[in-house]
Amino acid sequence: MNEPPSEEAARPPHEGHEGTPSAKAPAGKLVELTVGNKPVFENSRKVVVKPIETESSLYYYNWVQENIKRVSEATDGRVGYIHIPDMQVAGMQRLLT
Repeated sequence: MNEPPSEEAARPPHEGHEGTPSAKAPAGKLVELTVGNKPVFENSRKVVVKPIETESSLYYYNWVQENIKRVSEATDGRVGYIHIPDMQVAGMQRLLT
């Protein structure tokens, strides 16, 4: 299987974009955003999100899911993919839960 994405590769495509003050909220704090399909308030809606500190865990999760899919498709579902994140206690506990 391919290697998991590095921190460098896990950067969002628009890193460095200043964004809005709401986009700079600290991780773990609820933030209300106004979203819509056009850059105007008309027909927009408000959503509440909780920002995370880094996206690297999301990229890692996606990498594992893609490996599961790839193995399943290549073997017509006859072979399963088991991912062990590491050989430490936490990795073994995650495997067994």
